[in-house]
Amino acid sequence: MKPKHYTFILLLLFCSLIAIAQKQSREDLRRFQKNISNSYYWLDSAKAWNSLEEATKIDSGSTYIYALRALLYQRYGNFAKALSNFDLFVKHKPNSPFCIYRGILKSVMGDTAGAWQDMERAISLAGNETEIIRLIFMHYKQATQPGRFEAYFRQVLAQDSGITIAYIALAELAQKKNKLSEAQNYYAGAIHQINQNLFDERYKLKFVYWNKGSVDYALQNYETALENINQTILLFPNQARYYRVRAKLYYELGQQHNVCTDNYKLYQMKEEIFMPKKGYLNCNYREDPPVYSKKWLTSVELEENCLKAYDQTLFDTLGLKTAIGYFNRALNLQPDNLFALSGRANCYMKLADHKNLIKDLEQLLMVNPKCSPALLNLAGAKKESGQLPEALKYINQAITLRPGNAENWLQRAEILFFMQDSEKALKDVTKAIELNPNLGRIYFLRSIINLEAFNKQGEALADIKRAIELEQNWPLTNVIHTYYNNYAMVLNKMGRYHEALVEMDKAIAMNPENAIYYYRCGEIYARLKDMKSACREWTIAKQLGLKTADEAILYNCETNNR
Repeated sequence: MKPKHYTFILLLLFCSLIAIAQKQSREDLRRFQKNISNSYYWLDSAKAWNSLEEATKIDSGSTYIYALRALLYQRYGNFAKALSNFDLFVKHKPNSPFCIYRGILKSVMGDTAGAWQDMERAISLAGNETEIIRLIFMHYKQATQPGRFEAYFRQVLAQDSGITIAYIALAELAQKKNKLSEAQNYYAGAIHQINQNLFDERYKLKFVYWNKGSVDYALQNYETALENINQTILLFPNQARYYRVRAKLYYELGQQHNVCTDNYKLYQMKEEIFMPKKGYLNCNYREDPPVYSKKWLTSVELEENCLKAYDQTLFDTLGLKTAIGYFNRALNLQPDNLFALSGRANCYMKLADHKNLIKDLEQLLMVNPKCSPALLNLAGAKKESGQLPEALKYINQAITLRPGNAENWLQRAEILFFMQDSEKALKDVTKAIELNPNLGRIYFLRSIINLEAFNKQGEALADIKRAIELEQNWPLTNVIHTYYNNYAMVLNKMGRYHEALVEMDKAIAMNPENAIYYYRCGEIYARLKDMKSACREWTIAKQLGLKTADEAILYNCETNNR
């Protein structure tokens, strides 16, 4: 054999050894994943840093490390070190829109030009991504030239008129320019969308009622201003200034008794009461203490329950069940209250209680048939319950209302795929990608369709790689374990068993209680004729409660282990 052939063989062997050395065990992957998650979610700084250091020992070259280290430094005020770690992340992943976080930091540090450069780059990479829209909305007001974002928010609305925060941003920009009528229209659009999107947005964007009320007051539209200040008080029941403003509005409208009622409330709160610049108030608090109307008190009690419920929805299963109790109390007071009804439905959705979810959403749509999120969620619940024709009916209605929303097209593609109409499903996937080319779940679905319906293994592989790449652009969230599972399925079908096992280990690291993942590992080991490893995986699957594993063990392991 010629010397150059020896060199070639040695090089191959060396590369193989490097690959083996670099391959992490399932246990290491699991420890890494757990520490990465803990490092971001620990509120205690010492525990957060310890978790991150443990993750670094396992895989010091992970881009997750740079991103999370940057966020921790930023969280605890060391901006210089945060920036250097953001720089390292962007260097390793130059096409990630996560650079927007560096832009936000630069904005805080006073680097306006650098901040705008990063934000522009994030927009160019993933301008219609939900996280991009949310972050730009949160920070655009800190820019020295917030008006440069106006075209961006107009573009967002041009694609999908259901994005509430785009209306609010444009309203605030118009208000800053003293274009009050324009601001009023945009705020009205925002509130209209809140009334369509219901629970989530009412409680996340509750300040919008105050903003619109302020503009209405400036335009001397006292009646509409009062409506919005009423909503503000319901959502901020302990803020004295809102009662003072409402008392002023009542005074402008000549409602003397209501002025006295709010002033009495302020007196009880030990806060400064409203006094007109001219005229006087004829309030006799001792002999005739004012009382709010029964209707208003009912609204207050209802809203108190909804606010308590909202706080609980941020927690685990027990919190969600507690929230349902509060929503039940609210609905006892007003059975057709859509905010309480959609909030309870939201809890049922998180608990995967499809029966009660469907019941609440159907009741909600009887009152508000144009609620796009309710139609989308009902279609999903019907799909999960196997009611595919019904699911298709509701998602068609959602698409009619919001044709620019990629989620609607993706949901219909899933339904059509389950109905074995893969050609139409692929067309809907193409439309969803056109609307949002940066949503990993779209490529994930197309990968499944190409693999299972058309056996296009190469295209399926490219799509699942793209899906994982897009998810890895956002290191704050873990890549969905089902992506790795699907990646392994494609590799398995292509006969690339060793690579498939690597991806299955990643899936198991992220979801170690999923029995099916161990079962599939066993199948792959069996194809490699490694029955000892196959039986080990099937045994774990059996211990986790997968009955299918019993048969695999019975026919493949009992004899094998004798």
